[in-house]
Amino acid sequence: MSLKERFDQLTPARKKTVIWCLVGILILVITITGYNSRSGNTETKAAHKAAREIQLEVDLIEKTMLKEQRQELNELKKTVQNLENGLQ
Repeated sequence: MSLKERFDQLTPARKKTVIWCLVGILILVITITGYNSRSGNTETKAAHKAAREIQLEVDLIEKTMLKEQRQELNELKKTVQNLENGLQ
């Protein structure tokens, strides 16, 4: 007895139940496959995040250097102004 013959012998209510079960199983398989493929990408996202953190540290160092240079420039301006006031 083939699968088609068995399906044809079922009552309409039973056919409906079988079809809905198959649809549910199909959705479950698609969901599990999607979850597994997505969970495999988390390792690469973690590596990308680590690389981004390093980039942020470089930016922070550059900002700190810029701030220090501005402070030195302001100090030099004050010194020049003091010298100019002393000459007058």
